[in-house]
Amino acid sequence: MSLPLSGPRRSRLSAAAQLILLLLVALAMLVPLLWLVSASLKGPAEDIFTSPPALWPSQPSFEAYRRLFADNPIGTYLLNSTIVSGLAVLANVLFCSLAAYPLARMNFRGRGLVLALVVQPGAGMNIDPSNLDASSLSGYMANAGKVKETGFADFIMKLIPATAVSAFTSGDVLQVLLISVTFGCALLLIGEKGAPVVALVSSLSDAFFKCMSFFIRLAPLGVLGAIAFTVG
Repeated sequence: MSLPLSGPRRSRLSAAAQLILLLLVALAMLVPLLWLVSASLKGPAEDIFTSPPALWPSQPSFEAYRRLFADNPIGTYLLNSTIVSGLAVLANVLFCSLAAYPLARMNFRGRGLVLALVVQPGAGMNIDPSNLDASSLSGYMANAGKVKETGFADFIMKLIPATAVSAFTSGDVLQVLLISVTFGCALLLIGEKGAPVVALVSSLSDAFFKCMSFFIRLAPLGVLGAIAFTVG
Protein backbone atom coordinates (compact mmCIF):
# COMPACT_ATOMS: atom_id res chain seq x y z
CA MET A 1 0.00 0.00 0.00
CA SER A 2 1.49 3.30 -1.07
CA LEU A 3 1.79 6.17 1.34
CA PRO A 4 -0.09 9.41 0.69
CA LEU A 5 1.90 11.97 -1.23
CA SER A 6 3.35 14.88 0.68
CA GLY A 7 3.02 18.46 -0.52
CA PRO A 8 6.48 18.93 -2.13
CA ARG A 9 6.36 15.49 -3.76
CA ARG A 10 2.91 16.11 -5.17
CA SER A 11 4.10 19.45 -6.50
CA ARG A 12 7.06 17.82 -8.26
CA LEU A 13 4.83 15.22 -9.89
CA SER A 14 2.33 17.87 -10.96
CA ALA A 15 5.18 19.93 -12.41
CA ALA A 16 6.40 16.85 -14.31
CA ALA A 17 2.94 16.34 -15.83
CA GLN A 18 2.86 19.97 -16.91
CA LEU A 19 6.32 19.66 -18.42
CA ILE A 20 5.14 16.69 -20.50
CA LEU A 21 2.33 18.78 -21.96
CA LEU A 22 4.61 21.77 -22.56
CA LEU A 23 7.16 19.50 -24.22
CA LEU A 24 4.60 18.17 -26.69
CA VAL A 25 3.40 21.67 -27.51
CA ALA A 26 6.98 22.90 -27.93
CA LEU A 27 7.81 20.09 -30.36
CA ALA A 28 4.71 20.92 -32.41
CA MET A 29 5.68 24.61 -32.47
CA LEU A 30 9.17 23.84 -33.77
CA VAL A 31 7.97 22.12 -36.95
CA PRO A 32 6.97 25.31 -38.88
CA LEU A 33 10.28 26.97 -37.96
CA LEU A 34 12.25 23.98 -39.17
CA TRP A 35 10.21 23.94 -42.40
CA LEU A 36 10.94 27.63 -43.03
CA VAL A 37 14.68 27.13 -42.65
CA SER A 38 14.56 23.97 -44.78
CA ALA A 39 12.53 25.68 -47.55
CA SER A 40 14.99 28.57 -47.71
CA LEU A 41 17.89 26.14 -48.20
CA LYS A 42 16.28 24.11 -51.00
CA GLY A 43 17.50 24.48 -54.54
CA PRO A 44 15.34 25.63 -57.45
CA ALA A 45 14.79 22.02 -58.59
CA GLU A 46 13.31 20.88 -55.28
CA ASP A 47 9.60 21.03 -54.43
CA ILE A 48 8.92 22.67 -51.07
CA PHE A 49 5.29 21.50 -50.93
CA THR A 50 6.00 17.78 -50.69
CA SER A 51 3.79 15.60 -48.53
CA PRO A 52 4.92 14.71 -45.94
CA PRO A 53 7.16 17.79 -45.76
CA ALA A 54 10.90 17.15 -45.90
CA LEU A 55 12.57 18.90 -42.98
CA TRP A 56 16.00 18.76 -44.59
CA PRO A 57 16.74 19.56 -48.27
CA SER A 58 18.44 16.92 -50.39
CA GLN A 59 20.61 19.59 -52.05
CA PRO A 60 21.17 22.48 -49.60
CA SER A 61 21.88 25.79 -51.28
CA PHE A 62 22.34 29.39 -50.09
CA GLU A 63 21.35 30.81 -53.48
CA ALA A 64 18.12 32.28 -52.13
CA TYR A 65 20.02 34.19 -49.44
CA ARG A 66 22.58 35.42 -51.97
CA ARG A 67 19.82 36.72 -54.25
CA LEU A 68 18.02 38.28 -51.28
CA PHE A 69 20.99 40.40 -50.22
CA ALA A 70 22.13 41.08 -53.78
CA ASP A 71 18.77 42.28 -55.13
CA ASN A 72 17.35 44.07 -52.07
CA PRO A 73 18.76 46.69 -49.66
CA ILE A 74 17.89 44.76 -46.50
CA GLY A 75 19.62 47.27 -44.21
CA THR A 76 17.54 50.12 -45.59
CA TYR A 77 14.36 48.09 -45.21
CA LEU A 78 15.14 47.32 -41.57
CA LEU A 79 16.00 50.94 -40.78
CA ASN A 80 12.85 52.27 -42.45
CA SER A 81 10.69 49.66 -40.71
CA THR A 82 12.20 50.53 -37.34
CA ILE A 83 11.64 54.26 -37.81
CA VAL A 84 8.06 53.89 -39.09
CA SER A 85 7.11 51.36 -36.40
CA GLY A 86 8.62 53.45 -33.61
CA LEU A 87 6.87 56.64 -34.72
CA ALA A 88 3.57 54.80 -35.18
CA VAL A 89 3.76 53.29 -31.69
CA LEU A 90 4.61 56.63 -30.08
CA ALA A 91 1.80 58.42 -31.93
CA ASN A 92 -0.73 55.72 -31.01
CA VAL A 93 0.25 55.77 -27.35
CA LEU A 94 0.07 59.57 -27.21
CA PHE A 95 -3.25 60.14 -28.98
CA CYS A 96 -4.96 57.02 -27.62
CA SER A 97 -4.03 58.03 -24.07
CA LEU A 98 -5.50 61.50 -24.62
CA ALA A 99 -8.72 59.98 -25.97
CA ALA A 100 -8.96 57.14 -23.45
CA TYR A 101 -8.57 59.24 -20.31
CA PRO A 102 -11.86 61.22 -20.54
CA LEU A 103 -13.75 58.15 -21.80
CA ALA A 104 -12.51 56.07 -18.86
CA ARG A 105 -12.63 58.67 -16.05
CA MET A 106 -15.58 60.87 -17.00
CA ASN A 107 -19.19 59.72 -16.85
CA PHE A 108 -21.43 61.53 -19.31
CA ARG A 109 -24.35 60.77 -21.60
CA GLY A 110 -23.45 59.30 -24.95
CA ARG A 111 -20.09 57.99 -23.77
CA GLY A 112 -20.73 54.64 -25.49
CA LEU A 113 -21.58 56.40 -28.76
CA VAL A 114 -18.45 58.53 -28.55
CA LEU A 115 -16.37 55.42 -27.80
CA ALA A 116 -17.81 53.66 -30.86
CA LEU A 117 -17.07 56.68 -33.05
CA VAL A 118 -13.49 56.88 -31.78
CA VAL A 119 -12.67 53.16 -31.85
CA GLN A 120 -14.74 52.42 -35.00
CA PRO A 121 -14.95 48.64 -34.60
CA GLY A 122 -14.53 46.89 -37.95
CA ALA A 123 -12.92 49.89 -39.62
CA GLY A 124 -9.86 49.18 -41.72
CA MET A 125 -10.86 45.62 -42.62
CA ASN A 126 -11.78 46.74 -46.17
CA ILE A 127 -14.46 44.07 -46.51
CA ASP A 128 -17.50 44.53 -48.72
CA PRO A 129 -20.08 41.88 -47.73
CA SER A 130 -21.75 42.07 -51.15
CA ASN A 131 -18.51 40.95 -52.85
CA LEU A 132 -17.77 38.00 -50.56
CA ASP A 133 -17.67 34.59 -52.20
CA ALA A 134 -19.81 32.22 -50.15
CA SER A 135 -18.51 29.19 -52.06
CA SER A 136 -15.12 29.55 -50.37
CA LEU A 137 -16.80 28.62 -47.09
CA SER A 138 -18.25 25.37 -48.45
CA GLY A 139 -15.35 23.31 -47.10
CA TYR A 140 -15.73 24.74 -43.61
CA MET A 141 -19.50 24.25 -43.71
CA ALA A 142 -19.05 20.63 -44.79
CA ASN A 143 -16.67 19.96 -41.90
CA ALA A 144 -19.05 21.68 -39.49
CA GLY A 145 -21.86 19.49 -40.79
CA LYS A 146 -19.80 16.36 -40.23
CA VAL A 147 -19.04 17.41 -36.67
CA LYS A 148 -22.71 18.16 -36.05
CA GLU A 149 -23.82 14.80 -37.47
CA THR A 150 -21.36 12.75 -35.44
CA GLY A 151 -22.94 13.61 -32.11
CA PHE A 152 -21.49 13.82 -28.64
CA ALA A 153 -20.97 10.06 -28.26
CA ASP A 154 -18.93 9.79 -31.46
CA PHE A 155 -16.87 12.78 -30.42
CA ILE A 156 -16.03 11.13 -27.09
CA MET A 157 -15.16 7.84 -28.82
CA LYS A 158 -12.75 9.62 -31.18
CA LEU A 159 -10.88 10.96 -28.17
CA ILE A 160 -9.83 7.41 -27.27
CA PRO A 161 -6.86 6.28 -29.43
CA ALA A 162 -6.48 2.71 -30.68
CA THR A 163 -3.10 2.45 -28.94
CA ALA A 164 -0.97 4.78 -26.84
CA VAL A 165 1.47 5.15 -29.74
CA SER A 166 -1.20 5.83 -32.38
CA ALA A 167 -2.24 8.95 -30.47
CA PHE A 168 1.15 10.48 -31.35
CA THR A 169 1.45 9.06 -34.87
CA SER A 170 -2.05 10.04 -36.06
CA GLY A 171 -1.52 13.72 -35.26
CA ASP A 172 -4.74 14.06 -33.24
CA VAL A 173 -4.00 16.72 -30.61
CA LEU A 174 -6.92 15.76 -28.36
CA GLN A 175 -5.78 12.14 -28.22
CA VAL A 176 -2.25 13.26 -27.36
CA LEU A 177 -3.59 15.45 -24.56
CA LEU A 178 -5.72 12.59 -23.24
CA ILE A 179 -2.75 10.21 -23.09
CA SER A 180 -0.50 12.89 -21.58
CA VAL A 181 -2.97 13.89 -18.86
CA THR A 182 -3.70 10.23 -18.06
CA PHE A 183 0.00 9.45 -17.83
CA GLY A 184 0.63 12.47 -15.61
CA CYS A 185 -2.25 11.55 -13.28
CA ALA A 186 -0.96 7.96 -13.07
CA LEU A 187 2.48 9.22 -12.04
CA LEU A 188 0.85 11.40 -9.43
CA LEU A 189 -1.15 8.52 -7.95
CA ILE A 190 1.51 5.80 -7.79
CA GLY A 191 3.62 7.95 -5.52
CA GLU A 192 7.21 7.00 -4.85
CA LYS A 193 7.20 4.29 -7.51
CA GLY A 194 6.88 6.90 -10.20
CA ALA A 195 9.80 9.00 -8.93
CA PRO A 196 12.35 7.47 -11.39
CA VAL A 197 9.99 8.18 -14.31
CA VAL A 198 9.44 11.72 -13.07
CA ALA A 199 13.18 12.24 -12.82
CA LEU A 200 13.63 10.84 -16.35
CA VAL A 201 10.90 13.08 -17.75
CA SER A 202 12.38 16.08 -15.96
CA SER A 203 15.83 15.34 -17.39
CA LEU A 204 14.40 14.85 -20.89
CA SER A 205 12.44 18.08 -20.62
CA ASP A 206 15.60 19.96 -19.59
CA ALA A 207 17.41 18.51 -22.59
CA PHE A 208 14.58 19.33 -25.01
CA PHE A 209 14.20 22.85 -23.67
CA LYS A 210 17.93 23.34 -24.12
CA CYS A 211 17.46 22.16 -27.72
CA MET A 212 14.61 24.64 -28.06
CA SER A 213 16.92 27.41 -26.93
CA PHE A 214 19.19 26.52 -29.86
CA PHE A 215 16.28 26.74 -32.31
CA ILE A 216 14.99 29.96 -30.76
CA ARG A 217 18.36 31.54 -31.41
CA LEU A 218 17.86 30.50 -35.04
CA ALA A 219 14.40 32.12 -35.21
CA PRO A 220 15.74 35.25 -36.95
CA LEU A 221 17.29 32.95 -39.54
CA GLY A 222 13.88 31.35 -40.05
CA VAL A 223 12.31 34.76 -40.65
CA LEU A 224 15.11 35.62 -43.02
CA GLY A 225 14.50 32.32 -44.81
CA ALA A 226 10.85 33.16 -45.22
CA ILE A 227 11.76 36.54 -46.70
CA ALA A 228 14.30 34.88 -48.97
CA PHE A 229 11.73 32.37 -50.18
CA THR A 230 9.15 35.09 -50.81
CA VAL A 231 11.54 37.42 -52.62
CA GLY A 232 13.56 34.74 -54.40
